[in-house]
Amino acid sequence: MNSKNQRVEAAAQALSDNLAKAVSLIEKHSAVILRPDGTSEALALKHRGRFTFEEVQEWLGGYYEVVALTKLKKTMIMDEEGGLKGLPPNLAATYFFRQEMHSRVIPDGLPAPLTAFFDKSRNQTIVGDVIVCSRRHFK
Repeated sequence: MNSKNQRVEAAAQALSDNLAKAVSLIEKHSAVILRPDGTSEALALKHRGRFTFEEVQEWLGGYYEVVALTKLKKTMIMDEEGGLKGLPPNLAATYFFRQEMHSRVIPDGLPAPLTAFFDKSRNQTIVGDVIVCSRRHFK
């Protein structure tokens, strides 16, 4: 096997290991932060078991957007301007996001711009740190 194939296999194995760790943390804890370097850790909830707007902004570095992960029964919170800031790709978060987007059915008869939006969303890459938490901890 050549060195390029070995590097690809090693990267794929590392991603698989990081995803397994992330899933385990997400199942065990109310809130987890997923980082672009593949690390993840549980977050402590300080304010009556819920995140405050300020806490999320501090962790993510600014304005954020929220996506419901219905398969996991969790909420994903990400930096709204991460792409504009040039943040690095977060492969674990991208995996969870794409799993969610590909499970959604696009209704027949939508205007072309909306169909294009759904198609684009399904292939979006998530960047920067991402928080995954139980729905009850963020509203």
